[in-house]
Amino acid sequence: MYCNKCGAKLNSNDAFCAQCGAPIASNTQTATSSASSELNIWQNYQAFWRNFINFKGKTKRTPFWVSTIINILITTLLLIIGITGRDELTGQASPLLYIAIFFIIVTLCPQLAITYRRFNDVKKRKWSIWVSLILPIEPFFEVSSGAGNPIASLLLLVTIGLFIYNFTILISPSKERAQQ
Repeated sequence: MYCNKCGAKLNSNDAFCAQCGAPIASNTQTATSSASSELNIWQNYQAFWRNFINFKGKTKRTPFWVSTIINILITTLLLIIGITGRDELTGQASPLLYIAIFFIIVTLCPQLAITYRRFNDVKKRKWSIWVSLILPIEPFFEVSSGAGNPIASLLLLVTIGLFIYNFTILISPSKERAQQ
């Protein structure tokens, strides 16, 4: 353990820093609070589902990315198995494909809530979350149909720009209040 003020090495039973005299109680409080806030992977994923409609509060980077990556892995695995598990005789899609689509729909609201709380933690405005939900719908249909509409291409570029903007916010560190 080290002093927050001068960086000197401390003993666990010291009440004050021997070098600068700063009280060490704040050091032990921050050490225990950071240790208790660090959850394992399963606890982070459970917290994701428990707070599925909670748009208030904050979410740190680790819980956000743990639950997001787990959801991406589950969805990808279900989609791959569902697409490749097509019945050759009838041509019907595998039931796992429908389960994957259902999983995507079910995780939409909790993922939106945790993203909103992550934006709260970084202290950024949430307008780009809502715009990025609505904006990509039309350009992808226009570009995929081959119409070549320049407005659709511009909207697609704006969508990609919003994705990059949101991603940089989601990977940025928390904006904690300065400790005095």
